[in-house]
Amino acid sequence: MQGRWARRAAGGLIGLSVLLVAWSFALPFVFGLGPRQVPWWREVFDVNHEANLTAWWSAGLLLLGAAGFTTVGLVRRALGADRRRNLLAWLTPAALLAAMSLDESTQIHEQAGQLWEALPFAGENPLPAFQWLILGVPAAIAVLGLLALCTVALPRRTRALTVAGGAVFFFGAIVLEAVPLVFGIGRSTLAYHVATHAEELTEMIGASVLVVAPWAHLHLRRAPGRLQVSADGVPDDVVLGAGPGPAGRLDDCD
Repeated sequence: MQGRWARRAAGGLIGLSVLLVAWSFALPFVFGLGPRQVPWWREVFDVNHEANLTAWWSAGLLLLGAAGFTTVGLVRRALGADRRRNLLAWLTPAALLAAMSLDESTQIHEQAGQLWEALPFAGENPLPAFQWLILGVPAAIAVLGLLALCTVALPRRTRALTVAGGAVFFFGAIVLEAVPLVFGIGRSTLAYHVATHAEELTEMIGASVLVVAPWAHLHLRRAPGRLQVSADGVPDDVVLGAGPGPAGRLDDCD
């Protein structure tokens, strides 16, 4: 199953994300309310509120991605697939995803105004409504640049999915989130409701890809009585198996 299992895993995560966003989007209309008129006990399902299930789901996906990069990097190092310095290529994305998960769960980026005022070189912002964008765009470019730099040492499939997942995530977090602000869309309108849900779903899709990225270079092959796992860069004399009988080999492939 060369990559098929990874596509299925990503598809499953994206499918769950679609269900969460669809439920949040439909909630006000199902109960006959306006797009922003959601009672307090329903706020947990509404993406337009700070503490909600979709934000926790996104944070969980990013944290799961961080755990994946850490695990795969340490295992590949232990098996001799990577040099010691290449371990940083796995741990750096893990640290970035963990920080992104923390931001998603605590909404640190919503405090852009306080951060701007704390900067010693920043005077009064002439565009206060855009200050999160002024700070967020350079931060997003820096994160994407660091991810792209680190992925040079990663397997091809992992490299491609890491860059793609990061780009999709920040397209939602920066570009789509800026749409209501740039076009002056009111918070009580249907257009705002659509824009915020599109933003959240895009972030979830990117995060789902990042969950699968560190594992995507592994290939699973069924053999009689065992499961064979192969990956690029792992010495042929390293054996890893599951099930009865001879162990499967974790060898060069990609």
